[in-house]
Amino acid sequence: MKLNDFVITKFINCFYARDPQGRKKEFENRRFACFIITLKGKISFTSGGNRIYSDTEHAVFLPQGFCYTNECIEDAESIVLNFSTGQLYDESVQLATVPPAVAREYYSSIKQASASLSAQGQMLVFRELYSLAHQLFQEKTKSSAADKILTDAIEYMMSNYYVSTLTVYQVASHCFVSEIYLRKLFAKKYDTTPFKMLTDIRMKKAYLLTKEKRPVKEIALEVGYSAVCQFSRAYKKYYGVPPSEN
Repeated sequence: MKLNDFVITKFINCFYARDPQGRKKEFENRRFACFIITLKGKISFTSGGNRIYSDTEHAVFLPQGFCYTNECIEDAESIVLNFSTGQLYDESVQLATVPPAVAREYYSSIKQASASLSAQGQMLVFRELYSLAHQLFQEKTKSSAADKILTDAIEYMMSNYYVSTLTVYQVASHCFVSEIYLRKLFAKKYDTTPFKMLTDIRMKKAYLLTKEKRPVKEIALEVGYSAVCQFSRAYKKYYGVPPSEN
């Protein structure tokens, strides 16, 4: 199963799932395909003698129509994203995963955007799903020092995105690495730059604030832009429309 052959035709829903250790349940003909990203704990999925796990180092893909046994090995908290695919698959797949902070950010963005009936909201849902899929389908590797640096960098940006003077150099210094090395890690793991990741975080936060009908100037300040015109240009470049039209 390759990302190039993977087509999402419809987003269904997403939710948090909390499972106590020892919980075991049989599923027959799963109604929708899904990604399960486990933030803590461990869950097994068994079908026809094949067993895979979702934990803090692995996500899973479960296909539509799948029959399996779900067993919680350790108390678990997971994000479940249900969707329909362009073709049917006959087996589950263990995938790579993303840091918990990244998974929560995708969940929040998809959850909020899916509540909108606008074309822009639906476009954001699919963009986020495919962006997440791109990371999940990467070749699985063991957790490394580089992964920890990336997790620390992303969590730092998510905690400080509202600071207008935040720079990539400051993020790198927080992680005790050089700016050049941090850029290389982001390019290799996420095919993007730290600055673009920071912009993604800010724009997703801004989109949620526009739904609260907040003044554009207020939104700009809350997501780290001291100049409204700069924020408006960045928002229009990211979403295709100015923030005032959301």
